[in-house]
Parts: sequence; C-alpha cells; structure tokens
Amino acid sequence: MMTDGRGGFLANYPFADLLMLGWRFVCFAPPETPPGVGIGARRALFVDDDNRTMTFDVDRHGQMHDHAIYAAGGDIIMIADSPHAALLLAASPLTAHPSALLEIRGVTEFRD
Repeated sequence: MMTDGRGGFLANYPFADLLMLGWRFVCFAPPETPPGVGIGARRALFVDDDNRTMTFDVDRHGQMHDHAIYAAGGDIIMIADSPHAALLLAASPLTAHPSALLEIRGVTEFRD
C-alpha cells in the first residue's frame, strides 16, 4: 500500500516495468482527490534519458488510476487509458511519429 508516499508503488505494475525500461521516478505532486472520485490520488512524474516524461495518477493502493500522460519534447502529448498502453508509449522510440503512437490501442492525442 502507498500510504507513506515514499515510492512503495514502484514495485507494482506498470511502474516496475517502467523502471526496467530505464525511466526514473522523479517526484510526487501533492495528494489530490479528483471530483467524483472517493479516493486520494497522487500524481507521479517519471522521466527518461531523452527527457520524455510520463505522469501517472497513483491511487492509495499504489495502482495506476484513470490514465497516464506521455510527453516528448513540447510537441507530442499523448494520453494512455491503460497501464499496457502507457508502457507501449514508454517503450516507443524517441523518433516515433505521433501517428504511429496513435495506433496503440488506448492512446489518444491531447489537444487544448
């Protein structure tokens, strides 16, 4: 369980796999309770050697909650709605075209 906020969640899927891919846990944002959701979630930030970022909402049990956000450079922002989709984004090559990332089931492009 992730009650102390110190990263015990990193042993859970998909976070352990993310670490095996070379991503690093950077920090937690302060706890939040999304509207209409009865759980407290913390936003966990990960980064890789190419400065791509992945941001996850992590529930109090240390599980991915709702979705993950993937950002590469300032131009590509994708949303993964499952742990599997998030890992496929994380494993994608830096040179992957956005259209190729959108072929991953459960991935959509973020638009303002």
